[in-house]
Amino acid sequence: MARMTTDERRINFICGEIGFKPDTVYEFTKMMLIEYKRRKDLIGLPIKEMSIEEAHLNKQQLRREFLQIMQKPFEEALECYKEFVLKVVYATWFDEKVAQMLDQVEDFRHVGSIYRDILETCYFSDVPLTNDEATRSVGIGDSALDYRKREAIKLFGAIIYSFCLRRENEDLVAGIVKK
Repeated sequence: MARMTTDERRINFICGEIGFKPDTVYEFTKMMLIEYKRRKDLIGLPIKEMSIEEAHLNKQQLRREFLQIMQKPFEEALECYKEFVLKVVYATWFDEKVAQMLDQVEDFRHVGSIYRDILETCYFSDVPLTNDEATRSVGIGDSALDYRKREAIKLFGAIIYSFCLRRENEDLVAGIVKK
């Protein structure tokens, strides 16, 4: 049985409050992070440029798609999510959103800065580090990295979902999108 800290129990509670099993949040978010890391490994891969208006519409479309996928049963959502992840991690605006979400991760209690460091070193840096390199960089041991990475991934996923839901509701209220 994996170690569960008080912080992870709190993150699991947050996942439950937004309507998801913590394991589902972890699996979906980890899939996205791994694909993002692959994108980083493919340096020079052209990403289609978008105008500001195109990027805005693309964000709305992908946000709605994400929220719809997350309402499906896990197995059904899994196939849709795999296709979705490929679209979102190659979007021109995704790096900007990652930075916003990492800022929110960093604000989580006393461990937020550790979570941010883990996510940045393992997934978001130009040259993502291996687990051995990450333990040295972050300054924690192997076993601590394992459970702190699991916590960071779940928190990052919960923040993404909460952000998307909030933005969708704001757009609905403002009449920008229709239900």
